[in-house]
Amino acid sequence: MDQSAKAATLRRLHLEPQILVLPNAWDVASAKKLAAIPGCRALATTSAAVARSLGWEDGEQAPVEEMLRANERIYDRDEVLHAARLQPFRKRASLAPEEVDELYAGMRTTLTHAIDVLRERVPPTFETQVRDFLAVHMKGGQPCPRCGTRITEVKAGGFVTSYCRGCQR
Repeated sequence: MDQSAKAATLRRLHLEPQILVLPNAWDVASAKKLAAIPGCRALATTSAAVARSLGWEDGEQAPVEEMLRANERIYDRDEVLHAARLQPFRKRASLAPEEVDELYAGMRTTLTHAIDVLRERVPPTFETQVRDFLAVHMKGGQPCPRCGTRITEVKAGGFVTSYCRGCQR
């Protein structure tokens, strides 16, 4: 099944009257085991499971960047951090309680917005559509739509991280 068909299937599962149960995987091996359970229709993950699979306690010491990179397949970390006004290299333990709240709100806002935009575009080219609605991801050198500061891109380990030095702390 190609990526477009998978996306259409997951969307359909969310819209069906039967409740969608999403068992939580933390790595490839657990995902394979959970997927083999009769009746399993889709998988999810949790911050605690991902953090522990990376060798950290539930995000307390894990760098935000590392946690978000692990979940990158869900959605892009650059947009979440921009929405929360956070620098990408902060450790979870360095965040004040209100910053954790902003990070959570940023995830919800970013994902909700992305789902709304992509629902309009799904299928047939869901996974290849231009992400013109993103604020910072892959827009290095362009002005931040929130504050006007040039967006910075850092390239390391084959990944590109985009963020605004002006409004992300």
